[in-house]
Amino acid sequence: MCFCLCCCVMPALTLAPSRIALQTPLVTASSVAWAAAVLLGRSFQLDMGEPELSLQPDMSFYGSWQAHGPSVLALVPWADMLRHSSEAGEAAMLAYDAGARAALLAAHRPYAPGAEVFDSHGPGLSWADLVMDHGCIGEGSSDNPRYDALLSQHLQPRGSRNAALLEALTTLTGGPAALVLTPSGPDVTCLAALRAGLASDAELIKAGWRSGSKGSDVELCARVMGRLSVPVSLATERRVLQLLDQAVQACLAAYPASLEADRQELQQLVQQQQQQQQ
Repeated sequence: MCFCLCCCVMPALTLAPSRIALQTPLVTASSVAWAAAVLLGRSFQLDMGEPELSLQPDMSFYGSWQAHGPSVLALVPWADMLRHSSEAGEAAMLAYDAGARAALLAAHRPYAPGAEVFDSHGPGLSWADLVMDHGCIGEGSSDNPRYDALLSQHLQPRGSRNAALLEALTTLTGGPAALVLTPSGPDVTCLAALRAGLASDAELIKAGWRSGSKGSDVELCARVMGRLSVPVSLATERRVLQLLDQAVQACLAAYPASLEADRQELQQLVQQQQQQQQ
């Protein structure tokens, strides 16, 4: 956006010296940085709440998947004044009102005068999501410590039939399948995607992914994923659990230190700071 803005402004600036003597440049490094900060920090892609017309499969079969309508980009200057609370939920998320052509926000509970008001930056956000994407920490006891990764980083499809089903799933959900790990374990949609990649040909056919099915069979994929949301066989469940264990070990190995070591180092730093203050 900043690039397009500069492209629109620069032709006018080339004519400015012959017409108006500007005391200060209209576009400077600091003004561009300010504009970029506003766009990055205060613009939101908001769901317009209308169903997409391009894909209309029955998604009630497929776990916790939620439909999303077309989105609109809204500039909301006051939104970054609100802190996230996981207790707010979807009731306190920014929403776009097409009739009013405005972004609206509703409180999820009554607030006393002078009390801090919270909103929800999104459902199911982990602490990492909040820090990396929103630059804040959450309020409330139900913030979700979650690990996300692309399923393709850990899963190699068992065969061509599995690969075609995962391709259709990517088209169906609008993006690659994710491996989502929470303190209570992987969610239903994650387990279904793992079974789609690890089930035998016979199990996929039994679930409805017939011979000749392709990555473009989106509606059929939705029905099959619903059937794969529950265990299909003991052998496949063993493969699913083995892959999850390998993924967890790989995730832990990627960290330079353990959580216990980090806590011990933090405690030592606090003690050193207290000694210096004394």
